[in-house]
Amino acid sequence: MSKKNEVYDNSAIISLEDDAGNVVDFEQVMTFPCGEDFYIALTPAEPNDEIAEDEVLILRLIEDEEGDLFEPIESEEELDRVWHEFEKQYYEED
Repeated sequence: MSKKNEVYDNSAIISLEDDAGNVVDFEQVMTFPCGEDFYIALTPAEPNDEIAEDEVLILRLIEDEEGDLFEPIESEEELDRVWHEFEKQYYEED
């Protein structure tokens, strides 16, 4: 996925454009805070070659004057911290 992707739809299905220009649909699992940032957890709406249907994609949620944007998490430390927070909040909801 490219570094910044716009939210194309405010429903539970979010369409993102990958680096090759292909639009890929994801189901929103949840948005959650971690530290001072907010993140969004997504799963593929349909099977695809990049992400298995049982995998979760977590992106940093950035709000600006143009709307909501998503950025990939590039640091392993940040990803570990955010993944643990996702698991904690996800399983608390059950």
